[in-house]
Amino acid sequence: MKYMTVEEKRAKLLAMQKDFAKKYGDKKSIRLGTEVENVQPMSTGILGLDLALGKPMPRGRLVSIAGTESSCKTTTALTTIATEMKNDPTAFAYYCDVEQALDPEYAEALGVDLTRLVVDSDSVGEQALTKLRDSIASGLYSIAVLDSTNAICASKQEEETISATEMGIRARLLSATYPQLVNACGKTNTLLIVIEQIRKKIGVMFGNPETNTVGEAGKFYMTQRLMMRRQTKVEEEGGIAVSNEVKCSVIKNKVSPPFRKCDLVCIYGQGFDRVTDTANLAIQLDVVQDKGHSYKKGTDEEKKWKSKDEFIKYLSANEDFYEEIRKVTLDKYNNSDKKSVMQDDDDTDRKNAEKEKLDDLKTTSKDNSSISNGDDEFKEDE
Repeated sequence: MKYMTVEEKRAKLLAMQKDFAKKYGDKKSIRLGTEVENVQPMSTGILGLDLALGKPMPRGRLVSIAGTESSCKTTTALTTIATEMKNDPTAFAYYCDVEQALDPEYAEALGVDLTRLVVDSDSVGEQALTKLRDSIASGLYSIAVLDSTNAICASKQEEETISATEMGIRARLLSATYPQLVNACGKTNTLLIVIEQIRKKIGVMFGNPETNTVGEAGKFYMTQRLMMRRQTKVEEEGGIAVSNEVKCSVIKNKVSPPFRKCDLVCIYGQGFDRVTDTANLAIQLDVVQDKGHSYKKGTDEEKKWKSKDEFIKYLSANEDFYEEIRKVTLDKYNNSDKKSVMQDDDDTDRKNAEKEKLDDLKTTSKDNSSISNGDDEFKEDE
């Protein structure tokens, strides 16, 4: 083949791109560094989660939120919708409520404009996913939510009896749907949040016992994957539960470093506590110093609190001071070493994934060893 200079290659590339544009449409083939657009983030409205993600949820991509029960998966999706509607008065949202469990009053309390929220509660999986795909492809929605993959019921499952349910039918349905959803989201720059539930494998003694019931295909199509776990419930005097403490881990991230975490507080009926979220970050980044027996901001003796709860109450009562702390915290985070800040040193999800890989390697090695031993015994018999 004839040697070509850089200028000759560029000229041929430009001619080829023009030919592709005529045949297949514009922007189907682009050269990085010239026409490509950067990923556009969509804020979740949760400061700690936005910082843990590095770049908040990217438009035109798929993001999954998995977790145990009562771990605020739906609340995170609704808070993201509310934030997008607040930032963009023309934004509409599509909510595929397969679980048929959406509470409009709670969504409104989180800040969602119900007049700009379209909810579909189709019980048939094929119809629900087709409407979700077509709604995204229309370009009318800035954000869409699928809640949840585990509640999808294929038409074949509805027709058959419970005992005759076919294995893997939901996984095959979603495996065929994800490529279409990825294509629709990419064309319309729509963010799709997919909510997943966590189950336990039966009889697993070693490795990670957790799994989902919708197959493995979804993991490969997601740009970001979040794992949410409820840690403890907070009770008032008298034993009345008022909130949940939730740990959110970023277990996959294609646009920023993964394996970061944040600790959140979700108040029943109100959503995530922004004051507590900011207070935790301020303490973590040493904007407010933890002295062991007290909390203090700089050398100002007036800005001293006996406990963390007292500091949070002071932030709640003083909006100007809260905004000051929030701004200083963000500035310090942006100027810090982001590799060490918010890094999940005790990430059970990452450790479980590593254990699972190690178990697979051991199993493969054991199988190869048994095959080799079998061949030797066969030769001895001969």
